[in-house]
This record gives sequence, C-alpha cells and structure tokens, in this order.
Amino acid sequence: TTVKFCAPSWTSEEESAPRSCSNPTNIMRVAVVFLAILAAANAHPIRRQASVMSYDDMHGYTPVSDVTEIAKIDEDQQRILNAVGESPVNFAEAKRLYTTGPLQALSTGLGDMAEANAIQMKTDGRSVIQTYASYWDANKINGDPSVTCKAGTVLNGCPNYADVMVMAALNGAGDYAYTTPGDRDAARAQIAKKGTAYHAAWMYSIAQLSAAISKADGFTNSTKKMADGSTAESVVGHHIDRAWAYYTGSQNAVMPLSLAKARGVNFGTCSAVPDAILAEFNAMQAAAMTDTFDKKEIDTRGRNLVPLMTIPMIQGCIRYASIADGLVMDLETANVTRLEALAETWIFCAGVIPQLLPADQRTVRNMVDPAKKATIVKGDIIAALENNYNRMGVTPAQVGVFNPDGACAEASSASGVSASLMLSLAAALLAVVGVRGA
Repeated sequence: TTVKFCAPSWTSEEESAPRSCSNPTNIMRVAVVFLAILAAANAHPIRRQASVMSYDDMHGYTPVSDVTEIAKIDEDQQRILNAVGESPVNFAEAKRLYTTGPLQALSTGLGDMAEANAIQMKTDGRSVIQTYASYWDANKINGDPSVTCKAGTVLNGCPNYADVMVMAALNGAGDYAYTTPGDRDAARAQIAKKGTAYHAAWMYSIAQLSAAISKADGFTNSTKKMADGSTAESVVGHHIDRAWAYYTGSQNAVMPLSLAKARGVNFGTCSAVPDAILAEFNAMQAAAMTDTFDKKEIDTRGRNLVPLMTIPMIQGCIRYASIADGLVMDLETANVTRLEALAETWIFCAGVIPQLLPADQRTVRNMVDPAKKATIVKGDIIAALENNYNRMGVTPAQVGVFNPDGACAEASSASGVSASLMLSLAAALLAVVGVRGA
C-alpha cells in the first residue's frame, strides 16, 4: 500500500496555503512535526481516568465538559465577516450582529470577571489582562465618544478596549470618521473583523485560562473535590474547555487559532505554534483531572500559553508593517489599495504593544496609530519587538522570519533545523510506520 504524507491546507478568512502532497520537502516537514508531537506526548502523557466524561474532539482537544454551543461563537464571527464583506460594506448589519450577539459581551464583561487577574505574564508576574487594561486606559484610543473605557469591579482602566476599537470602526467615529467614507470602508472593515476575533475573543480566552488557574485553588487533595463538592473536571477543566472553544470555534476557521496557522505559513514556522498551543492546552487539561490534579502544573501551562498565543499577533504586526513599510499611517488620505495593509498593521501591532517596554511601546504606537499619521518603518518596529522577545517569553525561532511568498517549504532554514536532519527524521518516521514510496 502506498501512503502519501501531505501537509494540511491551512486557511483563514484572509488566505489559504495549499501544499502539494508530492513535494518531498513537505513530507519532511510533516515528519518533523509528527515526531515532535510524539516526543511531546511521551514527555507529557495525558492520563484521563475512565470515569471522566468526554465530548467530541475539537481540533485535537477533547473537552471534559459541554462547550458545543460556546464554540459556535465562530458562527457569529462568520456572520460579521459576511456583512463587512458585502459591497458596499454593510456596517449596519455588522453592528447589529456584534451588539446583539456574544462577541461584544466578551469585551464589555471582562472587567467584572472575578478571576481575571490570576493569569500572569510568564517572565515578570504581571497580570496579563490588567496589563492591557492599564495600557489602553493610559494611552486612549481615538474612538467613538459614546463608547469609552469602563473599569470593572475587578479590573481597572480599560478592560473593554477591544469594544472601544470595534465600535469606533463600526460607527465610523474617531480615527474612522472620514470625509469620503465610501472608499475608506476597507480600513473600517479590517478593524471591525480583526478586533472581534483577535482582540475580544483572544483576550476572553486568556481570561478563561485565568479562571481555571484561580479556581484550582479550591481543590482539596484530601477529598479529591472542590470546596463546594464539585469535581475538578466540572470546574477547572470546564474553564480550560471554554478557553479552547473561544480560541478555536467549532470549525477552527475564523478564530485566533486559525491566525496562528496562517501566520506559520508566512514565517516558516508552519504548524509549530498551533501544535505547541494544542499541546499546552492538553497538558493543562490533564493537570485538571481529579486523579492527576496538579495546581502548579495548571499555573505553569497557563503561563506558557500566553506567549504562544501572542506569537501570531507579533507575526501579524511584522507582516503588515513589512507590507506597509514606507507608507504614512493616514487612513483618510492613503491610496485605497493600501488601506487594508495599513489597517491590519494597526490592529495586529495593537495586540502586542501593551506587553512592550515603555520606550518600545512609544516607538511602535507612534508609527502604527492612525491618529499619529506617521511613516511606518518596518525595521524600527521589528527592532522594538525583538527587544522584547525575552520579556514576552518568546524566541526568534518561534516567531520565524517573514517571507511574503510563504515559507513552509523552507521551514528548515527558519527553524534552524538542517535539511540533512530533516531527511534523517523523515526516513526514521517512514521506517517506523512501514511506508514504502510509490
């Protein structure tokens, strides 16, 4: 029997990157990824006691609670994409969908979430969500005067910053109040649809991880129960399940994990980041099982996930800053063919800026904020980001190098893995599974 190894077709709402099954480089890449997954599984085996109920697999992760309806948030996101994809752009419908559906509540309700501060930056112990809320409060978005920062009962500052961004775009206010609005619609559409998925849902997924870490304190080893008598799976495990559902959606097509897959193609890291995210989620869930409960492991895995989930935002910032290099960030006067690249530079870089050192925050913000109307210099933006990789808990190899043509076929050079090693690993895998070429 002939077995062909074919890399997956990674898609997002922006692009697709099909790969040929017959390309030997792709076979090697799949071999490397597959062996890495096997190694990770051996290093961190997932042990789930037989008594735990499980639900249908969700893109490699099997929930222990019912999050089927939650995962359908991607249907709401897709409807918004459809509305802003109409010609002319149907902002009225997009706004109706956003304000009456669950996506707006992910941002506006964040400030009152009791456990939102539990998850911390991997390297310096700062509350992840409070870091963003504080930054956007001190550095206001030029948005709609009727939609402003609102502190919550738990988080101060601007925990609803994503809603401020999205509503400004949907209402055509602040930086998006154009004198000739029709030909500027592309910019507003990008901010709206990227703000909902890659800011509101992204941050809420992190908040659910935070809730899992906080709730883990209520587990009692002597009784193997939570303080209220509930099982660890139904409380801690459920929050991890919710985090995954918001991060992937039901179809893994228009939510943050799909961005990780698309950016992997652009940066030569291929599936490395989404695979690592999946592995950390599975390990965190394993630590939340009654028989293998491990509070320290839950906290560690949660902290590990924040840098990994930030990498696609870093890659997006670099990608669009490279495309828009030398352009003036002026959404009012820019050539209409450049509007999307400019808008995406802003929305992706905005997802990273709060984690940077103050001087680097100013460098990036002053170039990418539409209110500044400054010239984008990709080298300065990349240098500012790289200066904070250690602070953010990421490495240059994890981020990769931007290649506008798509770089998965050259993943060996981007990841530092030699072609000969890839050949050896591929050969080893083929030998193990008994595959014979055509």
